[in-house]
Amino acid sequence: MPKSILNILVIDDCAEDREFIHAALLAVRNQSYWIQEASTAADGVRLAAERQPDCVLLDYHLPDAAGLMVLRQYTQQTSAVKVPIVMMTGSPDTSISTTALVHGAQDFLSKQDITSGILERVIQHAIIRFRLEEERREAMQTLADREALLRMAQEMAGIGTFDWQLDNGVTRFGGAYFALYGFPPDTPAFSFPEWLDRIHPEDRGRVQEQTERALEVGGDFSYDYRVVWPDGTVRWLLARGAVVRDERGTPIRLTGVNVDITAVKSAEAALVAANVELQQFAYTAGHDLQAPLRTISVFTDLLEQTLASSTDKNVQEAVTQVRLGSRRMRLLISDLLAYAQSGSPFAEARQAPLSQLLERAMENLVSDIQASHAKVTWSSLPDFAWFGEEFTQVFQNLIGNAIKYGRQGVPPEVHVTCKEVDSHWIVEIRDNGQGFDMTYRELIFQPFRRLEGQEQSGTGLGLPICRRIVEKSGGRIWSESKPGAGSTFTFTVPSSAAKMSPEASNGNNCASSCVA
Repeated sequence: MPKSILNILVIDDCAEDREFIHAALLAVRNQSYWIQEASTAADGVRLAAERQPDCVLLDYHLPDAAGLMVLRQYTQQTSAVKVPIVMMTGSPDTSISTTALVHGAQDFLSKQDITSGILERVIQHAIIRFRLEEERREAMQTLADREALLRMAQEMAGIGTFDWQLDNGVTRFGGAYFALYGFPPDTPAFSFPEWLDRIHPEDRGRVQEQTERALEVGGDFSYDYRVVWPDGTVRWLLARGAVVRDERGTPIRLTGVNVDITAVKSAEAALVAANVELQQFAYTAGHDLQAPLRTISVFTDLLEQTLASSTDKNVQEAVTQVRLGSRRMRLLISDLLAYAQSGSPFAEARQAPLSQLLERAMENLVSDIQASHAKVTWSSLPDFAWFGEEFTQVFQNLIGNAIKYGRQGVPPEVHVTCKEVDSHWIVEIRDNGQGFDMTYRELIFQPFRRLEGQEQSGTGLGLPICRRIVEKSGGRIWSESKPGAGSTFTFTVPSSAAKMSPEASNGNNCASSCVA
């Protein structure tokens, strides 16, 4: 059947009324109709199921059933045919129209008012309204299905949602929110004071301050805290969300999610404990190993004195190798201790100006500087940026490497600079040494890894120690080099990690040099 022809079912026990409606529809000029008729409710329901009409004109009074009963069959039974319905009546009682609309009819028509034009408009209106209602029902069902799916996913993932409307105090919670606080799902919504009461007393003040700061600053927020369940269980939760403001900038909503991070916190605590234990073990083992090395060194000296007059070169070579091995072992243990200590938390109070840390490193390297005739210079080192004293080790290792891996016959030259860029201090140590292929730029920062062809003494822990210190301070370290053209080692430190000296009243830079 062409779409331009509408299938109309007329259910009316009065043959004259059916004939009149038939004639009125045929008189419509802009629309063609295919008309079916039924004189009883039973025949009407059967024809509707068989023919799927575009619209039903239903009489209010039928011999075998009331029109409202038939209307309910169409609109309320799940197995009924879904079709637009126009209720018709010959009674002037207007309450009938209200009752029909309440029970699901799309429109109402008084038989006394029927004309071709009115009938056409009523049918078109009923069809359009029915389609809109169907679309709305489908959209609502889709939304309900998605909300149910979201709630299920949130509950299965252990995610709780919260939404606090600040202007009227209304709060809404969803997902696994109440379960995260140890309460059943039907628990009445928490007020802000009630929510604070669920938080661990040691975290309550901090959480209240962070929440108030989020409301003041706006935007996204994220913080963790402990909650105490009614049975005394303590759990860690993470709160993440955002503050919504109106056009005037006033906070109107606080919305976000809660997630249980107790397992993460337990794993972090276990990892920290394991790291501390491992560092302590390495430090203790390294310290205890030095005692037998001292004994080896003492007896090597005695053996060397006893065999001083010996002409056996093999014996003398053996003694020399024992001494060199002992010395290398002491150096290795010393670097292992430094590497273990570089992973320990830094004492925040141990701070010094960058130039002072550099000078201390050079004091520790004075014999190497003098022996190699090295020239170490620096510039643009701020007085007001105070770094942790552990950076003395960073300077010592980087400058020491520049001297150690200098070019044959060329006095080492090292220059140190510092500048602040995007909330970070950037420190560069540039040298004129051997350099290396950039293929190995990551390899050199790995423990005990040394480049082939570099025969100078060392343990392979100097650069890994530098990396651990820098990264522990929130920065990073990298290198740029070219074989035979020297190297530049660069590390960054967040400005927040470099404190300002209480005595500093200006930002004067210093420039100096040390020539052997």
